[in-house]
Amino acid sequence: PVRLLPILTMVSTLLTAAPAMAETTGCFGRSYAPEHLAANPGQQVREMRARLRKDPNGDPAAKINILDIRLQLRDDSREFTIPLNCHAEAGGLRCSSDDCEAGHARPEVTNNGTLRLKSDYLNADPVNAPDDDGSCDRPQRRAVNDLGADGRTQVPTTFVLYARDARECSWK
Repeated sequence: PVRLLPILTMVSTLLTAAPAMAETTGCFGRSYAPEHLAANPGQQVREMRARLRKDPNGDPAAKINILDIRLQLRDDSREFTIPLNCHAEAGGLRCSSDDCEAGHARPEVTNNGTLRLKSDYLNADPVNAPDDDGSCDRPQRRAVNDLGADGRTQVPTTFVLYARDARECSWK
């Protein structure tokens, strides 16, 4: 006779030990017209989408734990990415990268349903960039925040994004 109890116990242990998946709680985005970009020469972003996710294994005090950003820049047709991990702080959430020099953002969903991302600086890597070699030297990394008068220095920027259909944020 086969003993089912040890097998059932093992299956139950495997199922309960499996990590829970992060749940998408919001999708936001914005596209800027060529006229807007022409009137704002320091602006780097042509299109931005942001996916808010709640990771059951993340900071329990945070309403969201993961902020995934995808964007296209005004002068580059490639898609760029910024994955950020969020935690609760006095005054709201702070989302930053474990990756050196990717930057940080403070997301806030407003009463009218927009997402405001405030950042002192953000840097993005191309989605299909070569694997990370562990160094901070990323020649393909690009500035995301608006640039100051010198054309090189990122200035504090607030991105205002609007609610979008979740399918627009369904990247892997």
